[in-house]
Amino acid sequence: MKKRVCVAVLAGAALMAAVPVCAQEAQSEAVTEAVTEAAGDAAEEETPAVRPEYKALDYVKLGEYMNLPVEIDPIVVLEEEIRTAVINAAKATEGVEFEELTEGEVADGDIANIDYEGKKDGVAFEGGTAEGYDLTIGSGTFIAGFESGLVGAKIGETVDLNLTFPENYGSAELAGADVVFTVKVNSVKRVPELSDSLVNTLSGGLYSTVDGYMSYLTEQLRAQKEAAQESAIDEELMTQLHNTCEITDYPQDLLDYSVNSAMEYYTNVAESYDMTLEDLVSGAFGQDMEGFAAAIEEDTKASLQQELLLRAIAEQENLEVTDEIYQMGCEKYAALMGYDSIDAFKEVYTDQVIRTSLLMDLALDLVRDNALIIEKELETEAEVQPEEAVTEAVTEG
Repeated sequence: MKKRVCVAVLAGAALMAAVPVCAQEAQSEAVTEAVTEAAGDAAEEETPAVRPEYKALDYVKLGEYMNLPVEIDPIVVLEEEIRTAVINAAKATEGVEFEELTEGEVADGDIANIDYEGKKDGVAFEGGTAEGYDLTIGSGTFIAGFESGLVGAKIGETVDLNLTFPENYGSAELAGADVVFTVKVNSVKRVPELSDSLVNTLSGGLYSTVDGYMSYLTEQLRAQKEAAQESAIDEELMTQLHNTCEITDYPQDLLDYSVNSAMEYYTNVAESYDMTLEDLVSGAFGQDMEGFAAAIEEDTKASLQQELLLRAIAEQENLEVTDEIYQMGCEKYAALMGYDSIDAFKEVYTDQVIRTSLLMDLALDLVRDNALIIEKELETEAEVQPEEAVTEAVTEG
């Protein structure tokens, strides 16, 4: 079984009901902290009541769920990514001394200490100014063109970088905007040239040669990219299922259960802080009781969509959680969610909730195993292998 957990099902059952999304921004900081703390206690101490059962096919009209096409990028490990990993390891390792430069030019892989100010239409924008900031060149921390624009800049020099924010940038004011960053390079720190002795220090004695350490870093980065790709495939498949299948209705018993459970839960939270439920809802969420209940029901519907679709597929395909799958699943969930034992995990999550999550896993595995995974053509020859050329590129960089 893949290392997947239908966390929404497990977390939702533990906390009884989520804070309504539409109310989150209205919470005061003090009350939010109180609710969050109480929620954590509830997850550890309370065993959730039995959720109403339902047949998903009564609420879902299945469309195509087999042979769904998914395009993926080839997994590529780049020189700059390995270089950044080496720098990060050096920064985190006590006793590693960086070469301090006060003259010369910035090179890829350097840690440049900079002052910068970003302006849009000649006016400095919020969050675009800092002094004494340590930036690893090539780390991809800043928007495209910022770090590469500093390569070759002289220490002590001030440069203007004419850049454009991505169209999908988080700030509406800056998304797609043309800006100018004025950057002064104060100094540069450079990682020492890799040697067997340095590698031994960086790896805590696990590796004694540069080649061995480079192979390790390459495989670590590849494994991280593979895990990210797995998650991206699952997300794309769920998006396609939402597009090809239709949720015609929601199980009312489950909606009522979710609303009632939430009301009971937040009543307990309110009482623990000597508040009435009405005061908590008004103060923390800025709503009246009717609006609060409606928000919980809408959020429950939203969180149920994935469960309904996957359970409908499981019912259609006659999938079932066997005793073996259940035991393996409990072991996996307990480990992934940080529980000391299966028993500790099962004190929080009921058998019913665990089996629901596992059934969803089985359905998504089926969809994924039958998907048409199409790998795009590699557009660059920049993939790095743990060979002599890699070692030279990183040590010389």
